[in-house]
Amino acid sequence: VTLGGITSGTVLTVTNDVSADGVDTITLTGDLRGDDGVTIKAGAAVLDVDLSGDVSITAIDNPVSLNTTSLDGAFALNIDAGNGADADITLGTIGATTPVESLTVSSSDAAASLTLNGNITVEQDIAFTHDTDATLGGDVTITSNDGAVTMQETVTGTDDDFTVNAESIIVTDIDTAGGNISLTSTSGDITAAALTSTAAAAGTITVNAANGLTTGDVTANGDAAGDNAGAVSITAGDNYNLGGSISAVGTGAGNGAGITLNTDRTTIGAGITATLG
Repeated sequence: VTLGGITSGTVLTVTNDVSADGVDTITLTGDLRGDDGVTIKAGAAVLDVDLSGDVSITAIDNPVSLNTTSLDGAFALNIDAGNGADADITLGTIGATTPVESLTVSSSDAAASLTLNGNITVEQDIAFTHDTDATLGGDVTITSNDGAVTMQETVTGTDDDFTVNAESIIVTDIDTAGGNISLTSTSGDITAAALTSTAAAAGTITVNAANGLTTGDVTANGDAAGDNAGAVSITAGDNYNLGGSISAVGTGAGNGAGITLNTDRTTIGAGITATLG
């Protein structure tokens, strides 16, 4: 299926039945708009989408579902679900074979949902200008090869790993409930709010900033008495401004529990606590 430049006053749904090789391939050549929502789906379990030009997918205060097995093409992709409690966005794997050029994801209501079900790889900037928390549907890695990653609201998961790699990174709270958190900048700063992985076996939190680093609380604690602490490792090429505390508290070694700081200078807003065993 090849399509683009389509506007619907109601719901726009694109479905491709299974092709001869068992892979549903949809090629997008231009913009798609469905005022009451946009859904791109496959007749089978595999949904393959290719971009052959810059594409904007727009709904007017309604859902956008793009739960792709793969979405490739060296072009810009912009997704906007509008404003309202129904402006949900669901994304799958993007850019695994050919990174898209840039990615913007926008939803302007805290009551809407943003679900990330796969890895996202982009050549330039990635901007999630969403007013709702992003929920991980599994382990997710977000990579910008030559740009910045910005996530406007909290990222949450349940024992899901969350990884971000980019030139520079701006994120707010990340809470993986036992999943590992990894943030790496290749040339710029990292700015984050609270980073939390608290569970019966807390995960590891690794932050590696090529330049300056700012975070809120960094917590890899066991969830209750007898639970294992996680490990925290923080590296910054320049100053580290800690706007809270670093904590790895638990009764067992867990995931190699401990705290490691390797920074040019650290300014501490609260404290550093490690209780292991």
